[in-house]
Amino acid sequence: MAIPTDVLARSLWILLTDPLSRDASQRGIRVFEELFATGAAAVGSTMAGRAEELLGDPALVAQATAALAQDLVAALPMDDVDGMR
Repeated sequence: MAIPTDVLARSLWILLTDPLSRDASQRGIRVFEELFATGAAAVGSTMAGRAEELLGDPALVAQATAALAQDLVAALPMDDVDGMR
């Protein structure tokens, strides 16, 4: 089941603006960005591709994973959250 990027971004924004979840959410998004959104060669994107080795195209899956992660990170208005960027 797919979730539109804007819906997921809104949910994360709620977590980012809540004082109880802000710090953990900021750290989680930073790690997510590092593992997936830095490109197809990022650890998480590469692992997603490797999971497809026997079924599909690992390079394509890694690229798609990175692109989706980049879209999500770009959809988050991080500049509006205390010191995110």
